Amino acid sequence: MPHIRFPRVKPAYPLVFGLLPWVSALGLRPAMAEDVPSWLESARREVVAVETMERPASPLEGLLPHLPGEPGASQGRGAGFRCLGEGLIVTSAHVVQDAELLRLRTSEGDVWPARVVGLDTASDLALLSVRGQGWRPGTGLVLAPDDVLAVGDPVTAIGHPLGLEGTVTRGIVSALERSLPLADRIGFIQTDAVLQPGSSGGPLLDGRGRVVGVNAAVARHMQGIGFAVPAKVARWVLSRLGSGRPIVRGSLSAAWREATSEASWHAPARGGVLLGGLAPGGAAARAGLRPGDRLLALAGRPVLGTADVSRFLLCTTPGETHEVRFERAGRVERVILTLDAASGEDELRGELPADRRPAARP
Repeated sequence: MPHIRFPRVKPAYPLVFGLLPWVSALGLRPAMAEDVPSWLESARREVVAVETMERPASPLEGLLPHLPGEPGASQGRGAGFRCLGEGLIVTSAHVVQDAELLRLRTSEGDVWPARVVGLDTASDLALLSVRGQGWRPGTGLVLAPDDVLAVGDPVTAIGHPLGLEGTVTRGIVSALERSLPLADRIGFIQTDAVLQPGSSGGPLLDGRGRVVGVNAAVARHMQGIGFAVPAKVARWVLSRLGSGRPIVRGSLSAAWREATSEASWHAPARGGVLLGGLAPGGAAARAGLRPGDRLLALAGRPVLGTADVSRFLLCTTPGETHEVRFERAGRVERVILTLDAASGEDELRGELPADRRPAARP
């Protein structure tokens, strides 16, 4: 075999160190240890692994005992974090909603059985408590005030992806009020901080270590696209779950659809939301709204599509009064509407239950 000689390359160290003064003068610096936030390690200690055990539905469900590790049982894993004091743990509803057994694993390696205090599938949030003596509640993470985020802000995600406990990833806010199929009632935070299965339920933190979101979903087969439930939604939901109160949301008592759902490809169409059937004697009917009215704003918030109506109702309660701005026959009008009690999540999507639909005309 012939002997091959490679040309010698002089080390680049003198060049690199010679550039450092210029980098400093320009206000630039490489990402080093000093970039790590001072609050990060304490925040990691507030995050726990949420481990679940469940088994598929069976005709014999409830007749036979189920033991941990039993063949046919499946294990799941997510994350959660201490919040609200008193040892309560925030996580994602989809992590625990089918769990038969539930336990928490702390950053110190301790394992504690847990139970679900409350769960809300509409927002994909759940609240857990520890079962047993000796649990140290910790200081807990703090929910950030509403609307403190802007696109481009730095964020940090902490979770347990693929069983790798205490994993930290960093990124930015890619978008706000993002809709997802089957979950357009939640205006998600989109981030490029890496999220993986097992990250769900962990916190998304701003530059001051405050919780701005609860990590909820990732875009399959795509890197750099993750989603979190905003803190303003979490605050509203968790305050009710923590008090033991059932969550009953407000309702317009009306069906609605996108104004452009039947638009032609060859002609312009106006956006917004059109009211469909109104429940007799319901909130929309009492306020004087009619089928075909085009909703423009709810409580001062612009309505550009059906997702805006769903997001508005997500954090409302029956009896609240709000101004509704709408268009009818080319004229913009306003009315005050008092919300009814929603009988289910379908009413957050603009679908009336069968017993509340208007009678069909003969």
